Amino acid sequence: MRSMGTTFVSSALGAALLVFAGCGDSRATDPASASSRSQETAATCVSRTELTAAGLLESRPVAINELGQIAGYGLWESGGDRLRHGFFWDGNTVFELAQPANALESIATDINDNDWIVGFSTRPGENALIRALLWRDGTVMELGSLGGEGHWSFATKVNERGQIIGDSQLADGSQHAFLWEDGVMKDLGTLGGTQSTANAINDRGQIIGTSLQADFSTHGVLWEGGTATDLGTFTPTAINARGDILGMDRTKTFVRRSDGTMIEVVPFAGATSTLATGINDNAQVVGQTTRADGSQVSFLWQEGAPTQTIGASGPNGLLVVAINDSAQVIGSTLTVGPPVNSRAISWKDGQLTLLGREDELTEAFLINGSGRIAGAGSGLPALVWQVSSCGGGGGGGGGEDAGGGTDDGGSSSSGGTGDDGGGNGKSW
Repeated sequence: MRSMGTTFVSSALGAALLVFAGCGDSRATDPASASSRSQETAATCVSRTELTAAGLLESRPVAINELGQIAGYGLWESGGDRLRHGFFWDGNTVFELAQPANALESIATDINDNDWIVGFSTRPGENALIRALLWRDGTVMELGSLGGEGHWSFATKVNERGQIIGDSQLADGSQHAFLWEDGVMKDLGTLGGTQSTANAINDRGQIIGTSLQADFSTHGVLWEGGTATDLGTFTPTAINARGDILGMDRTKTFVRRSDGTMIEVVPFAGATSTLATGINDNAQVVGQTTRADGSQVSFLWQEGAPTQTIGASGPNGLLVVAINDSAQVIGSTLTVGPPVNSRAISWKDGQLTLLGREDELTEAFLINGSGRIAGAGSGLPALVWQVSSCGGGGGGGGGEDAGGGTDDGGSSSSGGTGDDGGGNGKSW
């Protein structure tokens, strides 16, 4: 399943990527062990990359593609101004995304494997008009709006077919979901009300979202092949490659199979509430639930298979947010304190690996099929991790940031193209 890449430098950036690697065993089975560094013998290595560039003061990733490239946004400083612009990381260097001539700031929201990045920009002025953007083949273009000039639009997702979805304002001021394809923005309409929104699209072109009814109630909707299907009170939150839809109906969580069958997600008998946060192409679901005895746990569920407990959740527990097709789960620990603490984590086959350092507040929320993980931290740039077997390189125990993950046993850095390591940017 595509997780969610390119463009396009408007100035010299001189990216510097600081890569740290460490070996450690983090086989935590409960939040208490997850919240402190494991002292066991090394079994896994975690590489860490900080996405930095000249002039980039802070950054946050928003999407990762199957090539491991990342799109996001950050606060850039230039000529005394500090403005929020999108960025692209190609696996080595961070590039600032070019701005339309009349734009003030921009945000990237998604990337596909063809290096198409979508998002939106804001124009200066009292109304700060928002317009949907596409960065592609070295250029940035506005996608227009359903209401024409003077009306807002923003793009949220792009699939591998180059189909882009988002929302736009109509001439009458109402808001409708749109599909942009081959240079044309199409109004997806509503289920009878004045508002609709598109949330996700898969590579089959199936789009999920919500729409107001004529009576102002909100229903889920599936757009496919020019037809809108009313999903009733089922609110979709994610769709996988084969068309399985994850969502909620009032207080219950369901998977709507591609054939329309509704399957309730019940991780454990007697569970009183379940919040699902991710689904992969195998229809494996992760999230948090409350058991009959009142305990809260993070889980991995699949129809017809025993539910796997990832760890305790809630205060002083785990929050899991995403899963890839290899059943690798990511999220973070949470300690409410004092002191408050949060550490990015990865979980697979019963083993929990701490990604974040003990003295930092970090969270992981993006993962692709090869296990590249992206996230952020308090006071930190965008972060990228990779978990792997240490093989013969590491040696002894210690924490995630212990030495031994690289050939020289320490950290390495890369990025930039200039003689001084600062680089002179790159033009797409």
